[in-house]
Amino acid sequence: MLGLGDLQKGERYKNTDFVLYTVLSRMGLKEVTVTYDIVCQYKKHFKERIDALPAALRCLDIPELLWGLPVWHGNVHDVACEASESVKYKVGVGKTDSEGPERVWMVLNPMLYRRKEQHPGAHHDDIEDKINLHNFLKNIRQGHSLLRRLKIALLERKVQVEGFKAVTAGITPAQRRCWSKIVSDWLQDNKKQNPYLPPKTNAVTPSEGKIQLELRKQEEEKARLDTTTMIEPDDADVESGGQKKMKTKKRPKTRTTISETGFIIAGMRLEESKDHLRRDRGGTLTVEKQGKIYERRHAVTLRLKEFRKWQKEFMPGVRDILEAEEEDRRESYQPLPPVEDTQLYMPSAFGSLTDEEWAEICGASLFEKEAALRRGQCGDVLERLRSRLMAKRHFLNYRNTNLVSQNNTTRAAKLIEALGKLIKESTTKYRYCWNALRAIVGEGACGMFKQLLEDDVDLPDLKEPD
Repeated sequence: MLGLGDLQKGERYKNTDFVLYTVLSRMGLKEVTVTYDIVCQYKKHFKERIDALPAALRCLDIPELLWGLPVWHGNVHDVACEASESVKYKVGVGKTDSEGPERVWMVLNPMLYRRKEQHPGAHHDDIEDKINLHNFLKNIRQGHSLLRRLKIALLERKVQVEGFKAVTAGITPAQRRCWSKIVSDWLQDNKKQNPYLPPKTNAVTPSEGKIQLELRKQEEEKARLDTTTMIEPDDADVESGGQKKMKTKKRPKTRTTISETGFIIAGMRLEESKDHLRRDRGGTLTVEKQGKIYERRHAVTLRLKEFRKWQKEFMPGVRDILEAEEEDRRESYQPLPPVEDTQLYMPSAFGSLTDEEWAEICGASLFEKEAALRRGQCGDVLERLRSRLMAKRHFLNYRNTNLVSQNNTTRAAKLIEALGKLIKESTTKYRYCWNALRAIVGEGACGMFKQLLEDDVDLPDLKEPD
């Protein structure tokens, strides 16, 4: 059943509500799935808007409504919104894409030119004739269209069955039961875990930014307590036996304006800059690129000098190590290494030491804060790596299915190659962060973060054809 209505000014809810309610009241069904390109917003307060309709309409019975996003329009929505609302995951909808109204517009759009010169009566008659022709042609072509859809469905069913068997063979029966339960629970209550939403590491572990914020908040509270006045009795009044007068006393201030969290973050950012330099310095470089490398080295060197000043205060035990290294280098007449090859000596570099040896290097709080920040780093990098792997799989499938000419395939190959470099970068960064976390807390205490192997990022469906 098709409902049409005029719009006074844009696609307003009141027009859509009137047309939808009128059509639903004449269908005589118990349950109907309504799809709309903005259904995630449209369904909000739908009942309140229906209650505001004229009494002549409100007395009509309408079926129970289910809501969904059309497949094509759902792709431009947020990932969480699409996974929750798309008709691809709705029960009872089948494999429809719910884009039927868009195909009707294709038929009706040519009428717009003559519509401008028509009176309302002629306009309604013209639309009715056009819709009658559309319905007539659709009915007489049902045989061809249904046969074509049946052939496609049979081929697609074979693909889906083979894919289902391959996935089932790769998991344990317990895991399959667990996944099935998650799907069943979500179908009964969509507020529970969505099985079609890509898993987010940050849903289990806070992101690095949130951990930074929490650590800075704790340090601010500690600094406020350290500078809070302490109440002490006045000695002269105590000796004289008079009433105790209270005086205030403040603790000494630290020698630097940066906090322990800021110091760890500065070291982690310096590590990233060094890693970028090591990656970009290789290969044959033009004179201009070599000049930019030297400029970046100069900027990183200045940041390293500032970091060393903070390190002498927060990690006094590192000073002896740096002085011994400098003495050995001078005795062996070795040149200064490039700044990107310089060892920073973060707290995680001393993870194999005992508690007594730790105390000689720095305080235990530095190790705890770096461990917390490394956990956040691991979670963020894993999230980024997962997204890039999914993007590469999509690009490969799209290229193999749709691109044929040399120009298009070459351009796609460059894009996939660039994405592969980003995947390698994320893989290297995760391994570095995981090794730093393991050095501090031990592999058993890393929790959900595991060692990343080559097989973990080399998925079977990412193999490029010869």
